[in-house]
Amino acid sequence: MSFFSKKRKRIYLRETDATGVLYFTELQRMALEAFEDQFDLKKMLAEENFLLPIVHVEADYKIPLRCGDEVEIFFTLTAGSTSSLKVHYQILLEEKVAGEVRIIHVTVAKETLTSIPLPEVLKELCAKA
Repeated sequence: MSFFSKKRKRIYLRETDATGVLYFTELQRMALEAFEDQFDLKKMLAEENFLLPIVHVEADYKIPLRCGDEVEIFFTLTAGSTSSLKVHYQILLEEKVAGEVRIIHVTVAKETLTSIPLPEVLKELCAKA
């Protein structure tokens, strides 16, 4: 799979649970932060006429992540249906897949919050992936 973006991240103690392993919601948070780091979402939200709410999230945990681990987060974008954007993330620890996250966003009009076709700016991003 060809990945569109890459981010390095260190696991902090505050992101772990009582067992010392990454708390389950943190994998999704790391994925969303990688997405936000890649794009100027503040500008997009201010200037574009659409929003990107999340309608589906899946996560697979393959290797426990602990405080101090250094991971790499890769993701790629693909167009889903006519109004959805699929983002697939892989979180690697020492070149092994520690986790995967799949998030589906839909595009909705800012004013009405109704579904709209995927805007050209997002289609272009998917084409680059």
